[in-house]
Amino acid sequence: MLKILSWNCQYEYYLRQGLSEPKFKAITLYNFDVLVIQECTKKEFDMVKREFKYKNWYCDDIEDSVLGIAIFSNTVKIEFTESFNRNYRYVVPYKLITNGNEITLFSVWIKAPLDNTKNYVKVLFDAIDYYRPKDKAIIVGDINVGSNNENIDRYKELCSTLEKYHFFNAASNTKYEFMNTHWNNNGSFYQNDYCFYTNDIMIISVIIPKNDQWIKVNNSYKWDHLSDHSPIIVNFNI
Repeated sequence: MLKILSWNCQYEYYLRQGLSEPKFKAITLYNFDVLVIQECTKKEFDMVKREFKYKNWYCDDIEDSVLGIAIFSNTVKIEFTESFNRNYRYVVPYKLITNGNEITLFSVWIKAPLDNTKNYVKVLFDAIDYYRPKDKAIIVGDINVGSNNENIDRYKELCSTLEKYHFFNAASNTKYEFMNTHWNNNGSFYQNDYCFYTNDIMIISVIIPKNDQWIKVNNSYKWDHLSDHSPIIVNFNI
């Protein structure tokens, strides 16, 4: 079995911290095989990495930002793929090696397009069109698609486009399919965090924490008092 947990831990600028010690302790309770984190600083990565055998942190610093994405594991070997293209921000392909299997994992935190179109999801589509993985591939992370009940077409476009590349939503036809994963400072909940997989991988389960774990803090909501995103947890039979 392969258990992947993805979480945007939320960098809080007034505190100057993203993956703080309390957040790290809380998320490690989920007993994952692979941890994928968005909005993590290099300093925070360096503090946490000693806990893991395999790890990587990436940031292109184009926006003069300290924030990047991180991946950790003690049981699954993690490597960059030879085809990594830095132009797709951030769709970072890793090769996971576990139980004699090789899987391509795209760690995703979609950044604002440099052409100022604000078409976040097109970055992912262009990246997958570029990489065109042939088999055993997973997409996981914060896609920034901004889907909710008022913008359901964004979700439909995401799924229908990725299906053309043989990727399917891990939460499809489950009670988690339309569950909120992000509170935006505009005052709305959205579903931004997803896991897609190719159908040559067998999925066991997907879990998104219940909505009652969103706690009101001043004029916003925090998942478990920790972040404006909840994690997404997916179990595969690998």
